[in-house]
Amino acid sequence: MSSAKISAFALLLLVALTATHGRGVVSYDTGYTVSKVSSAATEEGSYVVASSYEGTLLGIGFDGSTLWENPLSGLMNYDLWTGDLSGDGSDEILAANADGAVYCLDRLGRTLWSFQPSETPMISVCVVKDRKGSQYIACGGTDLNFYWLSSDGELLKTVPSSSYESGMRPSKKWADDGTLTYNVHSVNFLRAIPQADGSDVLLMDGTLTNNTKSAMFFKFKPLASKPYKRFNTGHGYSPIGDMRVRDPDGDGTFETLVGTSATQHRITLGVYDAEKDKIRKFRLQSVKKNLGFGYRVVQTETIPDGGSFRYFVLAGEHVLLVQPSLDPKSTEVIKGTYAYNDLYKDPKTGKLILASSQSGGSCIHIVDVEKKNWKREFAQLEPPGSIRSILENTERLHSQLDEFTKPDWEPQSASTYIMSPPKGIDSVVKELKAYPDSPAFLGYAHMKGRELWDRSVLGHETWEELRDARQKYNQSHEDVVDQMVSSYSEDGFCTWGGHGTDPYFYSPETFRKVIDAGEGRQSVFIWPELTIVHKKDFPFVIDNLFAPLAEYAAENNSRVFLRNKHNFWLGDIHQPIWSRFLSGEFADVAIPSMEETADMTMELSLAGRLGVWASGSFDSWGTRCARDNPCFTRARQFGQQNLPNHFLRNAVFHVSYGAQYINNFNIKSDYSDYMQVLWELIAKSALYVPRREEIVSFSPVHLSMTEPDDRFIREGHATTTTIRYDKDFHPNNPYVIGRLDGAWPGAKTTEWDFSRYAAGVDDRRQNFLAPYSDGLVLITPPQEGAMADRGAPRGKLGDKLHPMYRDILVEHFTDGRSYFSKDGQTRYPADEYYGRVVSDIEERAKALPITVSGDVAWVVAQTAPKHLRLTLIDGGYLNPSDKVAKITFGSVEPTQLTDLLSEERVPVAGRKTVELEVPCGLFRFIDVELAEDWTGK
Repeated sequence: MSSAKISAFALLLLVALTATHGRGVVSYDTGYTVSKVSSAATEEGSYVVASSYEGTLLGIGFDGSTLWENPLSGLMNYDLWTGDLSGDGSDEILAANADGAVYCLDRLGRTLWSFQPSETPMISVCVVKDRKGSQYIACGGTDLNFYWLSSDGELLKTVPSSSYESGMRPSKKWADDGTLTYNVHSVNFLRAIPQADGSDVLLMDGTLTNNTKSAMFFKFKPLASKPYKRFNTGHGYSPIGDMRVRDPDGDGTFETLVGTSATQHRITLGVYDAEKDKIRKFRLQSVKKNLGFGYRVVQTETIPDGGSFRYFVLAGEHVLLVQPSLDPKSTEVIKGTYAYNDLYKDPKTGKLILASSQSGGSCIHIVDVEKKNWKREFAQLEPPGSIRSILENTERLHSQLDEFTKPDWEPQSASTYIMSPPKGIDSVVKELKAYPDSPAFLGYAHMKGRELWDRSVLGHETWEELRDARQKYNQSHEDVVDQMVSSYSEDGFCTWGGHGTDPYFYSPETFRKVIDAGEGRQSVFIWPELTIVHKKDFPFVIDNLFAPLAEYAAENNSRVFLRNKHNFWLGDIHQPIWSRFLSGEFADVAIPSMEETADMTMELSLAGRLGVWASGSFDSWGTRCARDNPCFTRARQFGQQNLPNHFLRNAVFHVSYGAQYINNFNIKSDYSDYMQVLWELIAKSALYVPRREEIVSFSPVHLSMTEPDDRFIREGHATTTTIRYDKDFHPNNPYVIGRLDGAWPGAKTTEWDFSRYAAGVDDRRQNFLAPYSDGLVLITPPQEGAMADRGAPRGKLGDKLHPMYRDILVEHFTDGRSYFSKDGQTRYPADEYYGRVVSDIEERAKALPITVSGDVAWVVAQTAPKHLRLTLIDGGYLNPSDKVAKITFGSVEPTQLTDLLSEERVPVAGRKTVELEVPCGLFRFIDVELAEDWTGK
């Protein structure tokens, strides 16, 4: 390192350290959505270390200046550790990355070395000292080992979890799963606990799932191969989402502060005494303050309080100042406007560092608790940067909508239905219903309980006895019918019909009576999380409940809303037990939708739902947003987005692709009316809802799913299970669609994975707004060859789509693991055959009228012979920013682009490409005017 570089860095850092202000909270726009924060020390002072949503590491001065940037792998970082490994007086930085590596950076942000034992995510890293002061790095993740490294990254020892008795056992429902390994666990957290003799003890939080309600702590001496003690916390509430070791009063006795990752009823602070193996628990709800519904990770630091201290507990948008005694009565609660992604206390300055707002913020926030006004400033904090841009852009959108007039060449949109709108919006509904394209607003039945009915008539032991433990079965048939019927609006109503754990909330007679009472108004019955928990017994449910109800609903304007999870719409639906639904027999009744919570496969589920819709298996499809949609792993549920801009953009994307049933969770926050923007966009026809035969942004290449590979199905449903990695199987068995289970959250997608080559997705995370730059590649039922169901009522894909597709479709066959020949006789490995699919996608994209590249989601529909409607959406689901969309014209000759809201016009005659900016957190609706009538031929 040159002395000039060190001097320049030192000068910049000193300027940052000497910045003074009188404010209690200061915000600095980093240009990134910061997910994790820490701090690093030098001889001159300290600075902030920040990790962005994309995994870029930044060094930031306490004045907000950017000291350095390092993109690392381009994937997220799970954990950060800072400390002086080299003995030069400046801290090094260790980052546990989702690509499976630990990276070590110096004070200038340069990568010194990396260690990568596998491609499963590296979840945690820390440094442990022995009595002589020698330092050893401990790191681990979901490959079922942890590792001891030297301070310069050399592997010293691999410690398999199978090499010692863990005392942990998988649940009984996994008993028949041949893909699991037993007596193993994954690593959730690794932390060093200082001891009186100057050494450290390594504390490991071991887990079997990212949704476990208990934790097993293991204690290791430095470089040990086996734990000398284990401790079952009996935490009992939820998985651990945060763990940090602190000495709150400076007496040399360290506590481990444990925070759950949970909903409001289970958010808990645990204070663990490692010497006595005791844990004190503080349930945040015990303060009897309304902390609201949400999915939060409890994160805790300590701040001075006179001669003592208080725990500074961050949970969503709330800060709780808790006494050392954990007395709820003396707890002070400060409510802010936004939730934040992380919290860290700089040891040198005592200042608290907040990462960006979970609503897509781009700032870090420095809290100085020595300033008297910090509480008020936190409560009133409105971050600059991307949050301000989103709000300003939305205000401008409102103004533009007030002036918007629907183009006279556009037809009426397809009908849309708002399911479960909030109460007390009669005036809003009345105003919107004055517009021809207004959505219908269905009433929602908030049931007091579930029906207590005689299930012996089912004649099936499993379904007679099964109940959902979260429900109360205390309602009579008459009470249930009354509650549902009273919930009808003039447009109809919806309610849950059952759940994945118990499809039989109500008797078949109840459904029929409620439908009859609607007198022709639409009724929609929702089955959330319809995973096949009891696979061998589920055909009975289809034959006994769903098929008969669908038959009755078809004659009575009713719908069966299948709100499934994980890889259902690209996997399970293609299994024989669902053949009647896949065939199109119930196309006008059943609605494919998704419960995309704790999922990592959004770009896949969209391709699956659109594939069965476009194929004619279903005549409509549905979208859904919920508080925990951003939670791709239950152990890190940062799901408190109080400004639901991500919901809005995702809904705009789906509706612009023809989703008619909108089943969105209503967020109660300072921006609770924000999602009404969507209704206004639809009602005023600014957001056009196309029929499937109008869409021209599907790729002509589609994957047809044969009967799915069994392991593909199993791993696709095991998104919470963290112990499925098999070092002998996974690296040697490439899958067309792989890395789906709980061992891979945030992991890199392989080159041959559909998500990467078709959707343009690099990781297994929240890819709701995948770019699909060559057109959206559908996952469909087989159309040709030996595996096609030629007699199916749904007909053929080419007959359902825009006429341009009739002669240009290209079909490839897969079972999720391999590819197959048309006759089904020859199998092709995923990592060898995928190049043919990529080549076809790229070549056939030239036949599309428009393709779009950039970090945007996009849709094109034909609205008139000389007009296309292009929708462009900021593709940063949780990391919004201004984006640039590169538009390429293929089989059309455009003359002009017009932004239908801003009325901006861009002449494009004779041009093959044009770039348009998409504002942060927003979308653009572009009319593409053509030189002549276009039919796609």
